[in-house]
Amino acid sequence: IVSYVMLFYAVANSVKTTAQIKKIFKGIAVITSVLIAAGLCAFFVPRSWSETLMPGGGVFAALLLPGIVILEACLVFGAFPPKYARLLAVPLIGAVFYAFFSHSNALILALLLTNVILLIMLYSMKSVFPNRKAGIIVFIVILAGMLVYSVKSEFSAGSAANERTAVLKSAAAMFAARPVTGQGLGAFENVYPRYKFPADGLARFGTEARSARCEYFQIAAEAGIIGIILVLWFVFKLSRLKTGNASKETNKYFIIAVLGVHSMLIYAWFDSNLHMAACAAWFAVLLGITVSAAGGAAGAKAKRQQNPAAYLAALTAVLCVIMFLNVLAEYFHRKVESLGLKNKLAEKYFQAAISLNPLNAGYFNSFGVFKLENLLAKKIVSSTGAPDEDFNKAVLLDGINGYYFRNLARYYAFLGVKTEKVELLNAAIDNYSKAADAYPCEPFIRLEFARFLMKCEKYFFAERILKETLKLEPNFADAHRVLAQ
Repeated sequence: IVSYVMLFYAVANSVKTTAQIKKIFKGIAVITSVLIAAGLCAFFVPRSWSETLMPGGGVFAALLLPGIVILEACLVFGAFPPKYARLLAVPLIGAVFYAFFSHSNALILALLLTNVILLIMLYSMKSVFPNRKAGIIVFIVILAGMLVYSVKSEFSAGSAANERTAVLKSAAAMFAARPVTGQGLGAFENVYPRYKFPADGLARFGTEARSARCEYFQIAAEAGIIGIILVLWFVFKLSRLKTGNASKETNKYFIIAVLGVHSMLIYAWFDSNLHMAACAAWFAVLLGITVSAAGGAAGAKAKRQQNPAAYLAALTAVLCVIMFLNVLAEYFHRKVESLGLKNKLAEKYFQAAISLNPLNAGYFNSFGVFKLENLLAKKIVSSTGAPDEDFNKAVLLDGINGYYFRNLARYYAFLGVKTEKVELLNAAIDNYSKAADAYPCEPFIRLEFARFLMKCEKYFFAERILKETLKLEPNFADAHRVLAQ
């Protein structure tokens, strides 16, 4: 987040002339044209190649959108000389075909609504931009046809719509639980299993949701009313930006940048985009150009004469060091996956990852699982302490993740059954209860809890938990079988 703020600040304070903005838009036009060509080529090459060379469909569509809007706006407003205008028409036609073949409803809807805004601008500025309406009207007609076709083809099956609706319901439930402050920034993925709604009447076993598929729902879920107020404040400030008595050319570039920003804000209604690093960078750059063209950068410089370059360089260096350590820690963590949990060398990689990033609860949990699995298999006895130490550290860092409590319960259950100590068995029951409370919609945790209660001969409680599980998931065959036992 800090890096994107720095990027916005650098663009807003460095881009001072229309010539500089024009160069940036030329660069965006070239990059977008290459992306459109790559997107079209992906339909004609083997799937394995396209998946290796390009990001997923939703990610690619979100990345492509602002570039398409800027290309179109530059063509409509005559931002480039006529010889470039003819060239701009080629990637725009390619963008239409890409949107048609990709069936990306979020991309098509965002383009359509952005074009409506652009059309309104054209009609309201007849004296400034005469005779620029024909191309955009044709483009809207084409997009409307694609919209009808794409929505009909994707939503006829219903699975995508049902899945999206279930995730949005979960985000609404998170907001209802903590409406003022929300669940906490970045907490959506961890708390999702606690609030997840079944899709198509079936619980999505073993799956997670990293985002709400709508940025505004996710902001409401994570930041509550405070986050909503901040978003409204941002939109209000954005709508108040004006170029004043700037030249006609400056007005053109200002409107083009504003359209690019608005296209990303519109896309955020239909899918997640600002969570992605490249899209966030797009947004920061376009917002910086908008503020610069509106004269906001000049005002900021008048208030503060110091050159921010030294501060930006220092912050960038600190962020680069932190990023390098995180990347190195993740490398060691992923190295374990290739080695397997029952490899002595894996313990050293776990220790290296934790030493580089001691605030990652997932690393502690994975290290605890490594120790527990080897303890159960009687393969390797760790010299760095028992698994419960790592699980407790994971719980301390992230006390809302039910899987950490479940792993801690597994360890106490193993020791309790082996030593027949009542306090260990009770500790296992207590942690299974915490795991079930943290993720009430996760049937597998409840099933495992019921099986353990049966081992402890607590059949009444096991029966109650199994019946609750079957209310959540009536077609869960394993729960029926364990209840019959």
